[in-house]
Amino acid sequence: MARAAQGRASLVTASVLWSSSTTLDVCITNGGTSAIGDVEVLDVRQAPSQDAAGWRLNPSIRPNAKNACVLQPQETLTARVQLIDLLSEPVRPVPDARLVIVFGFRDADGQWWRREIGKPPQPWEAWSVN
Repeated sequence: MARAAQGRASLVTASVLWSSSTTLDVCITNGGTSAIGDVEVLDVRQAPSQDAAGWRLNPSIRPNAKNACVLQPQETLTARVQLIDLLSEPVRPVPDARLVIVFGFRDADGQWWRREIGKPPQPWEAWSVN
């Protein structure tokens, strides 16, 4: 049962596109056959590298994905986010930059999931309320 639930959770994916010189669109897609809820972008950051070791999600700009109550099957939700450097300056796109995207959601059975793209989804016991 747990393996089947994880398999269904793995159908929820995310991708990212630079939307302007300093913002990204994180697209979360429900590729499953059941609705999911409480979708939230938890973290977007530069994958570890020497060039951009300090990139992180700008905490003063909240992703709009947090407002999603329900994401139906095959629907995509887009959240605009901004990355900043160690000096809190907005980051401009770097060609072929590799980003780590982490998001959370609740499946149709009420199970919370946390997923980092490129890794399998993990059950998530504690849901942060902001």
